[in-house]
This record gives sequence, structure tokens and C-alpha cells, in this order.
Amino acid sequence: MGKALNIIVGGSLMSEYQLIKEVIYTVDELLKFFELEENPKVFDRVDNIIIQFPKQRFHLGIICYNNVKLKYDKKFKKLYAIIDSLDIEKVKITKLLLQHINDLLIDGIRPITINGRIKVILNFIEHLKINNIELKLNRTSFQSAIVNYSQHLLHQIKIYDKELRVGLKTNTAHNYQKWVLSFAVFILNADPFELLNSDMFIVSNDAERIPTQALSIEEQSVEFNQYTTLFRRFSSIVLNHEMFPLKFELYNITYWITPIGNIAHKDNKKLKKPGIFNFKEGREYSLDEIISTKRYKNTSKRNQAIKLFRQNKDKANIYNSAARLRIALHACRAYFMHFLFLTGENDSTAASLLFNINYVIENSEVNFKSIKWRANGIPVKYDIQSEFIDDFKTYLRLRSFLLKHYNENHNELFFDLFNNQLIAARIDGTYSSHIRISISRIFSENSFVATSKKIRVTKGLWIRRRHGSSLTTYILQHSKQSSNSSYTSPPLESHDELTDYFNELNNQLIVSNGSEKNTPSGKCIEPHLPNTISEIKLIDTVTINCNDQTTCLFCSKYRIHGDAEDIRKLLSMKYLIIQSEYLAASVEHFKNIYELTLTHIEFLLDQIKALGKEQAKLIIDINQQVFENEELSDYWYRKLELLNELGIL
Repeated sequence: MGKALNIIVGGSLMSEYQLIKEVIYTVDELLKFFELEENPKVFDRVDNIIIQFPKQRFHLGIICYNNVKLKYDKKFKKLYAIIDSLDIEKVKITKLLLQHINDLLIDGIRPITINGRIKVILNFIEHLKINNIELKLNRTSFQSAIVNYSQHLLHQIKIYDKELRVGLKTNTAHNYQKWVLSFAVFILNADPFELLNSDMFIVSNDAERIPTQALSIEEQSVEFNQYTTLFRRFSSIVLNHEMFPLKFELYNITYWITPIGNIAHKDNKKLKKPGIFNFKEGREYSLDEIISTKRYKNTSKRNQAIKLFRQNKDKANIYNSAARLRIALHACRAYFMHFLFLTGENDSTAASLLFNINYVIENSEVNFKSIKWRANGIPVKYDIQSEFIDDFKTYLRLRSFLLKHYNENHNELFFDLFNNQLIAARIDGTYSSHIRISISRIFSENSFVATSKKIRVTKGLWIRRRHGSSLTTYILQHSKQSSNSSYTSPPLESHDELTDYFNELNNQLIVSNGSEKNTPSGKCIEPHLPNTISEIKLIDTVTINCNDQTTCLFCSKYRIHGDAEDIRKLLSMKYLIIQSEYLAASVEHFKNIYELTLTHIEFLLDQIKALGKEQAKLIIDINQQVFENEELSDYWYRKLELLNELGIL
């Protein structure tokens, strides 16, 4: 297995631990193995396998051995184990975990998302180890384990304190339980209700959701200006072969690209030291000036310094020097952020775009042009303000420059440099964050706070301002009255009113099919004759409108069946409302508009659950389909597609 490690605990020598020599596979390699074989032979042994995700690696031996120790070796931890503690049952579970990862990848779940889920599953198994709970590959064992883990999560919710950093939020605990249960359901081919009673399911808490705040007008202006300026200036330096050293402005702050191609703020201490170049005046010192500084002890050292300075400057000013390529990289990264501002595109979607040089530019709306191309037979289209079309063309020239230098043939629109090699931009949703952190370190005097999510939110609010008071009509078919008001639902005035209200809601649930008309939100017993539920006051908040499906829920003519079709309609409506949450002006504004609707949806779902186990299982299954795979009902899916096409979501 490997070398031995003697570990002293409490003054005594423990049993001998041996190094488990690892074999590392990436998630892409894992996927390929399963494409070739249903049960890949490379996974006959799994206790020595490390699965490498974009941001983390997992040693599967942690699961397979009951007695393990981790010890740092340079950058990574090495696993040592007592060989006799290999647990055959857990080896079987580990092999099924690999199949589970493959299944999630096939379903289109991003590797970075799977990373988080696997971490939770490993924590679940570690929790069982700590508490001496045996885990075997059968339903009884998993039932006991999941019940214990659920109780642990409930305790974590109870002790949650953000400031003290203890415990878990309800939504976090909900996800942990869901991911562990999903894994168990997969490997045992079981029903979730066979593994855990419905009363132990941790329900997510919508009140905990904190939507991303949009950039202020000033932040938006400053950041877009900075990224655009950076791209334009640096692409010009590269493509026009401008000579170093040179200085440039980034939002009224002066920086230098030094003679050797480094970037430094004008007040950097290194630039003020006496040397060969005068950064204050932007010229080389004269020989007399160099002598007067008395920095160099003798003529030989002075002449050597002058010679070295000029050699390094000439080297940096070669057309494709390492310094110039770094400047090209900064320009490409700045354009990626510029592109996100223009399109409001999702980070991972933009980073994974494939490009075809046979693109066309056509007129679109006033002051806009459409850029179109086909990639792998799929049409791609972005509407960009006319004044920024030249930037797109310049980026393509810069892209060609890098491809030619590295003799590469990348199909991706965006790429990056790593270890002096051209690679595709990371598509795990963190590329913009990586760029922002990198650029912030270099241009430390400037502020860069825009995450890709904030940019998307800001884009959505820009569309909101552009469409004025018709935003919610534009998104969820609200009336202008509803859209304009930052309203709250007046509280019910008494216990009797509350009882009457929920009794009225109970009447909306119908068990058997009748002559009701199908609607995108459920059923209607008298189409086009809307009437507000008398027990709730919506005078200044929601106007019941047959064209607004979200207000149908407050109509006395609204009905719903406890079947898969109507459950999907309710959950699809909930999904779209939550997805558009960031378009609200504030958290409070969103709650004022939609909290009652979301509460109403949850109440109806609870009523359906009460019909029996079959309906409760339906809700869990469809909820997963809707919220994880976007399997919405037709009406709400078309609306989602529309919002995506418009760049709002």
C-alpha cells in the first residue's frame, strides 16, 4: 500500500497506519469511464481514488476505511489508514457514489454544484463514524442513519447563530438532508418515504432567502467604465504594439506599465527609487542624473545597470513577449466582464460559449445591433448597443492574436492563460469572480465590487426602468396597479377572519375532476367572472384579473386538483416568482408583493399533502424536477424561456 506512519496518541503508539497511494481522476475522466463501461474496471478498487473537482478533491478512502488519518504533504493532504479497517460495505457504497456522481453529470448538474453535494455526503458519513453508527448497504441501515442525521440537522437549526457562526440555516439544513436522501434513494432504488417519515422532512424557509442587491447607479457606471477602459487601452497596447514603459488612466487613477512590462500605481515606492528611468517625468535619466544619485558604487556597476535596463526593456517590447501576453490576458478578462455588463449573461453560460468566425451583425432595435453565429449547429444571438460593436470586433482580433501565438485552435469564445498555456475559460460559474479578484489585486487603488450575479440583477433593473410601470406585467402578467405598488397585504383582523380565510382556501382544493376549465395556475369553475375571496382584503394590493395567473389564487372561482398536473403548475409558478426575486427594488419590496402568493401556494401544497402519502411523494418528486431540472408546466416554461431570451434571468 505505501509507507507506514507511526502516530503517538496519549503517549502510546497506535497501530500502524499505511499511506494509501492515490490515483487521481477528474470528473470529466469519470464521465468518460462510465460512457465506455457500465461498471468501469478502473473502479474495481476505490479506496485509493481521488476525484478532482474544479475547486476541491475528495479522497474516497475516507469512506472506505474506518480508521484513517490525514497528513499534509506539501500542498495536499495524504491519507493514511489501518489496512484492516477497510469496510467492504462502505466500499460498495463508495462505488455507488461514483455512479451517483456520473448520474448527476448526465443530468446536467454543474461539477461545482456536485462538489458541494459530495462534500455533504462525506460529512454525513463522517457524522455516522463519530457517533459510532454503522452504515450498511440496506434500507434498514440507511433509515436509521438518515433519521439520526436529520435529528442532528434539526438541532443545528435550533442552535443557529450567525454572529457566533454556529448551527445551520433552515434552508442549508433542508439542502443537506435533501442531498443525502437523494443519494440514498439512488443507491437503494428506494422511495424517500420508505427511508424517512414525511414529518421529518426539513421544509425550506423562503423568508431566509436574501436576494442579491443590484449595483447602485454610480457603482454600475464606475465598474463598466473601468472594465471597458481597461479592455480598450490594453487591447490597443497589444494590437498596435505600443512601447513600454507607458502610463495610462483607469478611472482618474494613474498607473504605469514599467519598462519590463509590470503594472504599478504611479505612487508605488519602487517607482520612486532612483534608477535608470524617471517615472515622474516619463523619461530615462541622463547619465549626469544617474551619477548624481550615487546609487551605483562605480562606473562598471552603473554601466551594467543601464545595459540590463535596456536589454529587459527591449525584451519586454518584443511583439509577443511574455509581458505583452500578460497585458493581452488582462484585456481578454476585462472584455469578459464588459460582455457580462452588456448582455446580463450568466457567468458559466458566457464562459462556455462556442464561437464561429462566420458571424454576422444585423440591425436590431434602435441603437442596437444583433451579433449572430452558429456553434455546433446551435444559433447564438446577442443584442448589443451599436456603440460597443467595435469592442466586440477588437476582442476578436485580440483572440486571433493569442490563438496564432499559441498555435491553438480553440472553439470557445473566451479563454484564459494557465502555466503559459492557453486554456478554455473556467465554466464552473467562478470565472468572473476569479477575474474580479485578480484585477483588484493589480489595480488596488480602484474598486471592483460587481459579481456576475449583481451584474445580472442590475441588467434586470435596467429593463425594469426601461419598461417603466409595466415590469410585472412584462414578467408575470401583473396589472399596472399591482406593478406600481410596493404593497403589503393588510393583516386579517381577528381569529374568526383567519379561520374563515383558511376555510375558503380549503374550498379551493377539489379531489375529483369536474367541469372546471384548465388554467395555467390550476382550474376555474366560472371563467372570466373573477371575484376576490371575501375573507381577505386586497383592495389596494392585488386586483383579481383573469389575465394574471398569480392573482387567480385569490379568486373564489379558483380550484385545484391534488394531481401531478396541478402540483406542477403551482410549483412552476413558485419557481418563476422566486427566480424573478432579484428584480424587486429590495427584499422588503419583494415580500410586500409576493409573500402572500408564496404563502398561499405553500398552504395549498400542504392541503394536497394531507390527502395521503402518494400526494406527498408527488410534491417532493415534482419539486425536485422543477427546482433542479426546470421541468416546468408548459405555460410557465414558455414564460421562463421568454425571460431568458430577454436577458432578464
